[in-house]
Amino acid sequence: MRITLALVLSLAFSLGVAGQAGEDAVDKERKLYQGVWKVTSFVLDGKEVDQNNAAKLLFINKADGAWIVEADGKEISSGKSDIDPTQKPKTIDFMPTSGVFSGNEYLGIYELGKDARKICFAEKSKGRPAAFEAPEGSGRFLLTFERVKK
Repeated sequence: MRITLALVLSLAFSLGVAGQAGEDAVDKERKLYQGVWKVTSFVLDGKEVDQNNAAKLLFINKADGAWIVEADGKEISSGKSDIDPTQKPKTIDFMPTSGVFSGNEYLGIYELGKDARKICFAEKSKGRPAAFEAPEGSGRFLLTFERVKK
């Protein structure tokens, strides 16, 4: 009985610590992720979006997972995201709650550096991308960003 109780308590404690470690990783990643990002390249379903149009887009990420997309200084979409930096590659799930594409759910992967990031995603029905590719017919979006310096 004591061994069983010890095993149950050990398992419960280790799961709690693992959950906490995951939450700490998310918090740490969100702090890195937050800020204003400009689009440096944008591929949609195998087609490169015109650089002049891509450059008009700004993504504002907040530490709580909320985000806003602006085009020419006007909000065109906003929503909430969930990330898991412990996955390989790192994963992101998000849903626009207002504006463009609101109500759709997206699954993606991302890479994050200090001043650069990359994200590849698709609608939930198409599944999460496994690689940073957006070939024709995939329905995927592939964007790279540069942090806007204050």
